[in-house]
Amino acid sequence: MRKQCIVIVMIAFLLLALGTLITAFFLDYESYENDVVLGKVRVRTELYYEKDGETYPGAEMVIDPANNIKKKGIYHINVVDRESVEFIENVRIRVVVESDVDTYIRIKLLDQMVLTTVNYLGDRTEVPIIAERTEFYYDESEWYYNNDDDYYYYKLRAKRVSESEPLTIVFIGGYFPDIHYHTRPLGYSIQMGIKTEAVQAHRGPQQNWGLDNPPWGGTW
Repeated sequence: MRKQCIVIVMIAFLLLALGTLITAFFLDYESYENDVVLGKVRVRTELYYEKDGETYPGAEMVIDPANNIKKKGIYHINVVDRESVEFIENVRIRVVVESDVDTYIRIKLLDQMVLTTVNYLGDRTEVPIIAERTEFYYDESEWYYNNDDDYYYYKLRAKRVSESEPLTIVFIGGYFPDIHYHTRPLGYSIQMGIKTEAVQAHRGPQQNWGLDNPPWGGTW
């Protein structure tokens, strides 16, 4: 009888200890979950052209019109003809934010000066030209260019206006005031891709970009 009592007491003690451990686990799990912001991060970038008050959508570069072959994600920028809709001074870029949580955004412009020639057979040849980074005009109070990684960072947290209305942010809204681009000879153009990254504001830059603090200083 005495042994049975001892066994019962030991079982009760083990159950109590196990229950304490389980409770502690769930309490710790709950505290961890409370430190995570769950939501949707969704951002897209739109390139378009604006000339004489009219806007024109950007389109991926066509390299073979007969077969409608395009360079996916690459846009053509004219640097020769000022009257062209696609002339560099007409380039505009905006960011459309559909995130339902606070989001940080950064953009890298992958631009390449190219000389294109076409021979008598119609064969097209593109030669990359070494050139300095193409300068674009942007609002420095909202955007920061980081020389270390070549990204433009949007300094503010961004989030959609409502469930049915995204937030639109202007990145490139015009060309440099009172300055005109120095045109290039016939055959030259810029081919540009846009790399857009967006992360949840809560711990996103630290965990995804490896940045404990913003490149422009301060804290996230």
